[in-house]
Amino acid sequence: MEIIKCKACGGELEILEGSNIFVCGFCGTKHTLPRHDEERGNLDSILKRAFIFLEDGNWGSADEYCERALDINPENAKAYVGKLMVDLQIKKEPGLANSRRLYTENHNYLKALRFADKGYKAVLQGYNDTAIRRLEERRRETNYVDAKSLAQKMEIASMEKAIALFESIADYKDSAEQLSNCKRKLAELTALEEQNRLELGKKRIEQEEQKRLEEKKTIRKVIVTTVPVAAAIIVFSIIFNTIIIPESKYTSAIHFMDAGRYDLAFSNFETLGDYQDSAEKSKEAYLGIHADTVRCLNLTEFEQVRAWILANRTTVISASDNSVIALQSNGHAVAVGYYLSGQCEVSNWSNIVAVSAGSSHTVGLEPDGSVRAKGEDNFGSTSVWGWSDIVAISAGQSYTVGLKQDGSVVTTDNHSISKVSDWVDIVAVSAGKKHVVGLKADGSVVAVGGKNYYDERNVGNWAGIIAVAAGDEHTVGLKHDGSMVAVGNNEEGQCNVTGWADIIAVSAGAEHTVGLKAGGTVVAVGENGNGCCDVGEWSDIVAISAGNGYTIALKSDGTLVYTGVPGFTKYYDKNRTALLNMSNIRTY
Repeated sequence: MEIIKCKACGGELEILEGSNIFVCGFCGTKHTLPRHDEERGNLDSILKRAFIFLEDGNWGSADEYCERALDINPENAKAYVGKLMVDLQIKKEPGLANSRRLYTENHNYLKALRFADKGYKAVLQGYNDTAIRRLEERRRETNYVDAKSLAQKMEIASMEKAIALFESIADYKDSAEQLSNCKRKLAELTALEEQNRLELGKKRIEQEEQKRLEEKKTIRKVIVTTVPVAAAIIVFSIIFNTIIIPESKYTSAIHFMDAGRYDLAFSNFETLGDYQDSAEKSKEAYLGIHADTVRCLNLTEFEQVRAWILANRTTVISASDNSVIALQSNGHAVAVGYYLSGQCEVSNWSNIVAVSAGSSHTVGLEPDGSVRAKGEDNFGSTSVWGWSDIVAISAGQSYTVGLKQDGSVVTTDNHSISKVSDWVDIVAVSAGKKHVVGLKADGSVVAVGGKNYYDERNVGNWAGIIAVAAGDEHTVGLKHDGSMVAVGNNEEGQCNVTGWADIIAVSAGAEHTVGLKAGGTVVAVGENGNGCCDVGEWSDIVAISAGNGYTIALKSDGTLVYTGVPGFTKYYDKNRTALLNMSNIRTY
């Protein structure tokens, strides 16, 4: 006998075995309950339709029917496989073995393994192992071809890059022989360059000596008449550079402050160094720029400056499913993770001002507002050529968004994310797995993309927000008073941020949320199976980023710390070592 409750009045119904119709004895409501065999039949039919939609490439409908199947049985491995195929845009299940993207840490894949029987689990693991081998083979071949092409250029920089690529595939084809040849050629090129440098230096010395002898003859003739004039020029130059120019800049900066142009005032005061009280004025100007944001944090003036410096550093480190990218103090980018899609091949990036890591691609922002990209061009995710006037970037699962100087937003996505083109007055963007969140200048928030199954886009009533972060299926917002709000999937507690205070930066991972406090400590909530929320002992932190099952943080000395288990370190000790050895990361 099974006991359930009446949906109308809450009274208990006693259902006898074999019966599926009952009238409530309390309120008279008639109930028809599905039999288990009917439910099973419905589940099979729903899954069959889901996989037909997959074969047709109708990803949205396939995802919807997989969700319907999970409503009937939340532990159905086949439904999670269907959702995995939607994520990877694969039409037939055996195609998982040919995936061009890694899915070892994909949460749908992990749930499929969790609920599959022994035989089906072995099949799924076989698909994954085959995909990894094929992706590795593709990476090795790509690196081999690129290295040979670079080696033919007979330039030192190109030869050094070729050597690095051959070293990464030393046991592939004739890479060992090619590597030896490249090292020999590099030595020859270096020696030739040194020889040329010495010859040029010798010629320059000879020319300068000849010039010195000629000038010596001339000086003897004019020394009597030029000494007084030179002395006057020197005196005027000293007065001009130490008094007139600084005073002019200082006066201009004061006028900018009075006019409310704190940005221009800040620039002028910064160039004046210790002239008069320029250092203090510079701090006042900086506070003026961010006055609306910091005034509610109840901090001292120094703490306000520090807090906002910290809060705006998050773009120097970025964690994703498959990689971590960081921006060094010299403007160079460094990355560690799976190299199969090429998203970590950023060693030649320089003069970069911001970075962001997607699932299988990486993007970098240059000072002129243009954007670089590396990795899998899945659905055009790296198609950022031609972008201009960009001031912020964010990489999602298979797309990229860019915030323009005029407050508009561009994206590589041609589907639901493309609606960001209608946005105006945006000051910050965050790309999640399938949805994008935008922060407006007035502190309100907008969101597009995805199916909104978990209400992750329901941010229309938010106000007073100063920062946003989009996770896989949840969204978090930082309020001007240092408190937090969150919406979306909360199955793992990733939205339980109500009690947080004094937060100055936030990051959303796949199923967890991380917050940076004004004092340099960190808090975290959500799924903690891998220890990604074990941040309680961290201190002196200046930036954070939440990945899939792990969290990274930047310390004030430019080094990184992490907790949890990044997928790309699970079987690769060299990646774990490389992550721990990241240093000289930009902290300003």
